[in-house]
Amino acid sequence: MTLATLVDWAHEAAPGKIIGYYGTNTLTDVPQSNFAAAQGLARHVDAFFPPLYTFDDDRSRWEKRAKTSLAQCRELDPKKPVYFYLWPQYHQGTAKQLRYIDGAYWKFQLETARKYGDGIVLWSRSRDEWDPRSGWWDATRQFVISLRP
Repeated sequence: MTLATLVDWAHEAAPGKIIGYYGTNTLTDVPQSNFAAAQGLARHVDAFFPPLYTFDDDRSRWEKRAKTSLAQCRELDPKKPVYFYLWPQYHQGTAKQLRYIDGAYWKFQLETARKYGDGIVLWSRSRDEWDPRSGWWDATRQFVISLRP
């Protein structure tokens, strides 16, 4: 299996680093007949990295997606950490595409990801400029401060 081989090579090249694939679709969005193959690949990775992007303002739907992603990952391996990919903008192709998420909704997303996952990967496109005084950034700073002992 090519993907498993790539993970093994990455482990050799970067010992001690967490290796995995972006997105649950690499491992979970497969026909049931290929689930065994997904489980085989899951044995090679150290963690799961499902995306939890924002398509609308429906918090309950967003939380349901977090739970579903977590359940898919746990079905493959209940012991491996789950790091959700978060993006502080609405996804392309949506009514609010590329607008920044307001601070309250972003805080909800950070707290929900913490509740269900083991961490997050926070990213933004490199060509995007953002205002460090924006609501999502302030919510992120406050969230990080709240994690301190």
